[in-house]
Amino acid sequence: MNSGTTLWLSGALLVLVLLASLGQRDQQPITTRGEDFLPGLADALDEVSAIELIRAGNETFATLERGESNWTVQQKDGYPADLNKTRHLLLSLAETQILEAKTAAPALHDRLGVEALTSETAGGVGVRLIGTTEPVEVIVGDTEGSYQRYVRRQGENQSYLINRDPEIGTEASDWLDTTILTLARDRLQYVTVTRPDGEVVMISKAVRGQQNFTVDNIPEGRAIRYDSIPNVMGNVLEDLSLEDVERATETDEPTILTEFRTFDGLEITVHSLERDDTAWVSFAAMLDPALPEGSEETREAAETEAAEINARLEGWRYQIPTFKFEQLTRTMEDLLQELEEEDTAE
Repeated sequence: MNSGTTLWLSGALLVLVLLASLGQRDQQPITTRGEDFLPGLADALDEVSAIELIRAGNETFATLERGESNWTVQQKDGYPADLNKTRHLLLSLAETQILEAKTAAPALHDRLGVEALTSETAGGVGVRLIGTTEPVEVIVGDTEGSYQRYVRRQGENQSYLINRDPEIGTEASDWLDTTILTLARDRLQYVTVTRPDGEVVMISKAVRGQQNFTVDNIPEGRAIRYDSIPNVMGNVLEDLSLEDVERATETDEPTILTEFRTFDGLEITVHSLERDDTAWVSFAAMLDPALPEGSEETREAAETEAAEINARLEGWRYQIPTFKFEQLTRTMEDLLQELEEEDTAE
């Protein structure tokens, strides 16, 4: 082979390499680590009027709607959404940056959880923002590491690894404001549980600051299992949280009535029922009409608190953890034990 031929082949090979390189470059996105995943969204967050969350089979499982002062969950009859979670979702999308461009091959999207949501087995969740001038719709896929996610903009094949986790959940209940009620134990004067069979359990404190509740009307030959066991009933309304919520329609299901009365005159009644191994409760609050005279300031504060509780909770029935239901509906048998023979003899 002469030198001219060698030079020609070398040049041809160089051209092929350059063409191949250019072809690959055309197929790869031009991205820089640190670029915004959704440029301009941060300036458009005030335009968002609703957020739709979509799972496999293109099923919209949660719609968060923006009101004047809060967000609500449409699928839960407009119950308030968790404001912190909603803000986190929006800020995560607006502020997230690209760490790395990943596959643009649709056949490989399922490996990252960003395959098309038309698939009944899709692993990702779609997020659609309603109200923005420019449409925003993304698929949020699998997690990577402690706080990163794979994502893909709807209508594009290119996927990315981003530096934020929007924490989107997979059920409408994941978006509910879970706080029901907080009532400190040291405010309580007594708690009474009345069951459908007529059994009544009452625990009480004679004065504020008493360490343990006492169990009233203990039958002869019985004693409490240990001094602090009644306190569980007094603790139940401290940081009580929901697992789900529904409208409190009329029901013929048997309920257990639990009444809480504070030293400052607030009364809270709770109707509890069990349904298919789940526990549900509804609430009402009022001012104790027997509050002593001469406590006008205390009366007004308790009346205001009762009105605020009713404004938030009236008309709703809440699913609560089973262990909380058990604390709320204790029986005498739960609290008492037989006296030892020597104690009985004395």
